[in-house]
Amino acid sequence: MALWSNTDANTSAPKYVTNYLNVYQSTANVNLAYGNTTTGAFITGAAIGVFGVDTNEMANTASIANRPAHAGWVLREVGMGGIATISAGATNKSNVGNAFITFTGGGTGNTSANAQIFTNSISNVVTSIVLNRPGLYESAPTGNVAGNANVSITITMGGRVGRVTSEVLVAMGTMGADAGGVANDDVIFQDTAS
Repeated sequence: MALWSNTDANTSAPKYVTNYLNVYQSTANVNLAYGNTTTGAFITGAAIGVFGVDTNEMANTASIANRPAHAGWVLREVGMGGIATISAGATNKSNVGNAFITFTGGGTGNTSANAQIFTNSISNVVTSIVLNRPGLYESAPTGNVAGNANVSITITMGGRVGRVTSEVLVAMGTMGADAGGVANDDVIFQDTAS
């Protein structure tokens, strides 16, 4: 039984990829790792998957951060982090007074942050923002104060938000076409030829 082959399919992915993920080496876990973009499937706070990357995908990946060093079988990790700070403009007013901030976006598999603005009771100018829970996000979320477009919020992220690392497990010059149509790697590596 070969440890891998050059067909972009779950049955061809390197059998030893589970060693990198600290999970039991089984066909089911290799299948789960193939094309995985789900946060927390193997390690809390990261989306880790193995992808068959061909030369077209290498050539069409615009972002250097998303481009692996070589075509072949690639282990890709997208990091996550929480909100480090939240600030509002010096003259922002909240017409609803003290209010909670709602967060949208920030990737998949998030745990939502919890924050609240506090205002001056006379003029409703925002005096402080308290971050109760930083949440966990792949990218910066958008923060909104319900029913209030007058408060402009700036969010600074911490941790490994937006950090993408790729490790070539098996370098290949001839990775075969995707089995079964468009896979996650086509989206991630922007393959326009498939």
